Amino acid sequence: MAGQSIGKRLIRIAFQLPRAGGDQSAPTNPFDANSGTVILDESFNMNVRIKKAALAYQNVAHIQVTNLPQHLREQLLTNFNQYRSGQLENFGTRQPLARVWIAAGYEYDPGTVGKTSGASTIFVGEVSGCSLIEGPPNITVEITARTHQSDKSRYVAATDPKTGADNAAPTVTTFRQFALWGGKQLGFDEAHIKFSSSYGDYILQNPGTSIVMLSAIVPALQDRYWGKVAAFIDDDFLYVMDMRSVINKTDLITLNEFIGVPCWTEVGVEGVVFMNTEIRLAHGAKFLSSQNPSLNGTYVIMELEYMLTTRQTPFYVKVSGYPPADSDNAVINGTA
Repeated sequence: MAGQSIGKRLIRIAFQLPRAGGDQSAPTNPFDANSGTVILDESFNMNVRIKKAALAYQNVAHIQVTNLPQHLREQLLTNFNQYRSGQLENFGTRQPLARVWIAAGYEYDPGTVGKTSGASTIFVGEVSGCSLIEGPPNITVEITARTHQSDKSRYVAATDPKTGADNAAPTVTTFRQFALWGGKQLGFDEAHIKFSSSYGDYILQNPGTSIVMLSAIVPALQDRYWGKVAAFIDDDFLYVMDMRSVINKTDLITLNEFIGVPCWTEVGVEGVVFMNTEIRLAHGAKFLSSQNPSLNGTYVIMELEYMLTTRQTPFYVKVSGYPPADSDNAVINGTA
């Protein structure tokens, strides 16, 4: 990240609004103008906060937008206001499904060496709430979105809806197969399940007996080995991995241009840098700070907090890193 050239900031937010009947499947490219989604860009006055963590069941995004298109604002405020959401929950009724994709990046001048213009997806979720926070003449709403929000009101199906086969959790299985079963229930195919745990071949007895709701699957994976396993959903992938291990030991990013001074925390380090789509959960990051060299070293990224605006200063991401497990520490620091 040394000498990062900052171009024009890009933010894209795509909404797939609830539809009565018909196809509810997600579009292949939600940012395509022909995908049927409503797309916002940096021409809107937006303030976006995204919190992602490798030890959280849901990532969350808060989107403040001024002067939304009227039809979008009315649909969101009608379907996702606090009163309606509470009533639906009391009667056990599922909220309408409204998907959200957030992408961010930069646009560089032609010929900028080593830089490619474009925005990459940093959040995929579903609307969970919408509220009015500022009235006319400029109407501002805050939209809250969470990953796999609809799973909180969905039960584990007894049979596969496509094949009719028995869908019950396996009674005697390995941790790896249990994770694959859980991912399938959540709608992930094997290509979208990233499993990397030393507990993979451990035998389990009736691991899914108490799982009734889909929302219980990720916590069940997290709790299986007393906090030694991280399980989380990020950008439409399910990750199950040993705590404080890295997904790709060769994919290491260097952070050396900080906004303010990076500091120690109770569990590791944290620092704020310019928005960079190469910074990802459960990947390695090398901190190099001239102002606080005591923390210089390599860490596993366990939390990310994006602070993105279109008409204000912040276009940052706060990176929280944990010291890696010993085996990973040796490899990613080149001492193995």
